[in-house]
Amino acid sequence: MNNNRIITLPKSWKFKSHEYYDFDSLLQLFDWKIRNENITIDFSQCFEANYQALSLFVLYIWHLRINHCFVKCHFNDISDKQGASKMWVKMGAQGLFNIQDDSNENFRGSYDKPLFAVRNNRDFSNALEKAENYTESFDIEYEKTLRYIIAELLYNTLEHGRNSRGIPSLIQFAWYQRKGEISFIVADLGIGIKRHIRQAYPDNVFYCLWQ
Repeated sequence: MNNNRIITLPKSWKFKSHEYYDFDSLLQLFDWKIRNENITIDFSQCFEANYQALSLFVLYIWHLRINHCFVKCHFNDISDKQGASKMWVKMGAQGLFNIQDDSNENFRGSYDKPLFAVRNNRDFSNALEKAENYTESFDIEYEKTLRYIIAELLYNTLEHGRNSRGIPSLIQFAWYQRKGEISFIVADLGIGIKRHIRQAYPDNVFYCLWQ
């Protein structure tokens, strides 16, 4: 393992820019073919970030480790600065290596910006309970709708997002109590719903299901 590579987050790491959502430019930073290298992920230059976009680096780092890379992260001083470094700690993402190695562990983020690895029904229930805690003051119909959406996404990532290499799915919440707003992302490195169903059923049955 002689190759050394530094992956530096840009100053701004957000899905939304100038009122438009741009996923492609962020995802282009991830090189999924890297193997057997020493990797440094540099968060120190990123001062404007989105929690959901930032959480994707957890999946990427797990992927790099599976590809036999030695990965370390470089941060700035989180005590007096805002930005990606402080947000990473607030999500509890610094515990990602222990969580990848121990299925009984999970992230220990702050109440309003937590991150969850979703690997089993226990993780599913814990993540859904967290969402319900945020919506206690919401209109009851809105609360039911949001719960249904999150439950469906979590179910899909458990059922179809399974990764043969043992990389868990993720859900990350950002709860803004004063605004009464919640944003979240569900992400995985699985093969996807369509391919998973195709593997589970013969082609003729799959065609009927997908139609």
